[in-house]
Amino acid sequence: GGTTPPTGSDSGPAPGSDASTPIVSPLSTLTPDDGVRLTCAAIPRIGQEGGTYYLYHNTELASETGRQYATSTDALSFGSPKKSVQENVNGKLFAVLTGSPGRQKLPSPSARTTPCMNPTHRVYTHNGALQGFGTGITANCSTDGERFASEGVDLITSEEGGQMGVVTSYALGGRVHVLTMDGMNDHHRIWHYKSTDGTGDSFTLVSNDPLGNGDMKGGNIRHNDPFAYAMDDGSFLVLTMRMHGGNINPPNTRTGEIHAWRASAANGDSVVGENLVAGENEALIDVDDFVAAGHDVYSVNDPSVIKLADGRYRVYVGALLKAASYPSEDLSGCIAKNIKEDGYAWAILSATSQ
Repeated sequence: GGTTPPTGSDSGPAPGSDASTPIVSPLSTLTPDDGVRLTCAAIPRIGQEGGTYYLYHNTELASETGRQYATSTDALSFGSPKKSVQENVNGKLFAVLTGSPGRQKLPSPSARTTPCMNPTHRVYTHNGALQGFGTGITANCSTDGERFASEGVDLITSEEGGQMGVVTSYALGGRVHVLTMDGMNDHHRIWHYKSTDGTGDSFTLVSNDPLGNGDMKGGNIRHNDPFAYAMDDGSFLVLTMRMHGGNINPPNTRTGEIHAWRASAANGDSVVGENLVAGENEALIDVDDFVAAGHDVYSVNDPSVIKLADGRYRVYVGALLKAASYPSEDLSGCIAKNIKEDGYAWAILSATSQ
């Protein structure tokens, strides 16, 4: 089976491997899966622990009610969602994040003592409201990789005064790397920060444009919402989304591409064009692939990926569906409230490598 991506890996490529060799042959052909993984759900983040797959998600894209998760033994059929458990330990509130793909194992334990004593793991996140933007990156700390408490301090401050969004992290070369949405206006795109040492306590800016987007005025061109996944050779796969058809909520317009990039010890300080997985600005999978497979989907976004027990890979996406096209699913109770036209509902779809 696959390794749990969020705990990260601080090793380089395996001996004898070629860091410049494309690593996504197992992902080169993704076929959309039948059915819906979860209804009334968006922003999927898939993780694994102890033979169980954990699909963390939001109730819907416009929700402010917090993240929850559903579990599965085959990464295809998931049970009813559950809210993350919180534990009060000596007056400190800890969230139990079993199987969460946001967890990052630190190359070196931090010297911080509040609220965790010398934490070994962190979950990096922006400091804004759940569906809003933050002005910086903060973290939740842990000493066991399972229970996390809010540190309440900013470890990174937005270079352009705010609008920090989705955050992902990985460890290479003894440093923690954070990719996040950052910047204002034309510069609002993925930025790359690297910790100054192995503790992940402080960061420096590596690049405000690691994916080579340039000063793109159109949000439909920029790559958004990165997700990093540890590959078996010590490198990392980074998935992004792009709304090539326009707005994320496009009534009667189909939009959404999923792209893939590579980060390895050979290019630990950059995620650049030549490391595109599927070719120069070629999508790994897009909304039309899901439509061709029979899905009535209008928006595909927020990708995450997991390696299955049989060696294949499965990519999960948030999807805006026409509820009436899925009579066997209970979508009537989760019509998206921020869509002017009725009948659109958020759900999670998947595609699997062959």
